[in-house]
Amino acid sequence: MNEFWIVRFIRRDGKPNEEYYYSSLADAEQHRNLFLDDDSGLYEKIEIVNEKTKEVTMELNFIKCGDYYIPDIRLKNPNIRLGKWGRMRREYLRQAHPILFSDMVLTETLYEHCAEVEATAKSHMELIVPQLMKHYGVTEQLKAENQMEWVRQINACVAQAEETIKAELIYC
Repeated sequence: MNEFWIVRFIRRDGKPNEEYYYSSLADAEQHRNLFLDDDSGLYEKIEIVNEKTKEVTMELNFIKCGDYYIPDIRLKNPNIRLGKWGRMRREYLRQAHPILFSDMVLTETLYEHCAEVEATAKSHMELIVPQLMKHYGVTEQLKAENQMEWVRQINACVAQAEETIKAELIYC
């Protein structure tokens, strides 16, 4: 059996009592001690209660910012940076599949998924663009003879490859 500690603030003004839950007595006492010298008269009593429970589902720590306590929630792997393709996939999931998006956010699999899509899209681009260049005859000779035409055809190959990747990886 697990146990937890409750710091209960019993109010004088008839509003609902405030309760804060801690997994250790030391944390609960520290919170209570912050308010022992409170001279506002808002609280009738501040008590610490020991509760035994069968299961503690989640322990949540808080950070005090000014007058507010904000949940201290952190990602397991916060250093995943998304590029163009990963951001496009994330936005597509957010708009077209909001339930799947929310589930992936809550299970912390969204950024890993988007990073995987990013890597796959980049490797596909590296394969598709040279094949398209070869198919349409975009060569170094064309670049030397007519640079504007070469740029136009390269841009067309890149755009065609991007459309293929969007259809196969991003919007599926």
